[in-house]
Amino acid sequence: MKLTAGNIAYNKSAEQVGTYDGLIADLAVDGDTTPDRNNRHCAAARSFTPGVWWEVDLGGLYTMDRIVVFNNNAYYGTTYIS
Repeated sequence: MKLTAGNIAYNKSAEQVGTYDGLIADLAVDGDTTPDRNNRHCAAARSFTPGVWWEVDLGGLYTMDRIVVFNNNAYYGTTYIS
């Protein structure tokens, strides 16, 4: 599923520490919400790296009424939305 309408993070600059297997931060803001890490559809960081973080530069100030995060299903088999 591609999610771009209303997505202020779409194709913005993203960074992370502890990148896992080449799954770079920009994959988290490409609009592709497919939860399949094995087919390189999402960003991933090494879970045991101290101080792991991920961020996106939205390029401005925004008032938001919600933030949606799609989890990969490599271990959990489920996509969680918050």
